[in-house]
Amino acid sequence: MAHCLDYSRPEVQDYILSTIAELLDLYEIDGFQLDWLRFPRHLSGRPEEVWEKRSCITSFTARVRRLLQEENPTILLSARIPTSLPGCRFLGADVTEWTRQGLVDFLVATPFLTTDFHMPIPELRTALGDHPVPIYADVEFGHGPQIHCPESLRAAAAGLFACQADGIYVFNFPCWTEYIGARPY
Repeated sequence: MAHCLDYSRPEVQDYILSTIAELLDLYEIDGFQLDWLRFPRHLSGRPEEVWEKRSCITSFTARVRRLLQEENPTILLSARIPTSLPGCRFLGADVTEWTRQGLVDFLVATPFLTTDFHMPIPELRTALGDHPVPIYADVEFGHGPQIHCPESLRAAAAGLFACQADGIYVFNFPCWTEYIGARPY
């Protein structure tokens, strides 16, 4: 985490935006995701300072949205975010403002490098107020010290649907084949 880029610095935003522009030049894409959970340290300072700088992440997200719309207005933009409002606050991710401004088409609630079988998705949904977007729940390839098996994957999905997830997002899925004995598909 000590080597993450600080999005409060204009040169960081410009560099990452130029990388996204290059990807748009090279590939036809349907959607783009801002992965704020890999690794979740994008603003420097203590937690209260990070929240004070949240407009930096919001303005960057707005710049990405404009770039995508200029390329093709049908390109979707999503963001991987923490599973809770306190987690979003710690990261500087103002999801309420993002959806108020229409910056993202959907959110992916994501625990850090594990699978949660329960997430406070209703709390996230309430925070979006009059500007709701779909919220998908992320399932990683493991849970605690264990790697998923078909049964645990189904249990995680069932628990997350019970938490009102609009869908299940499977992160690092291609990597699973290196670690599991029984494929869950």
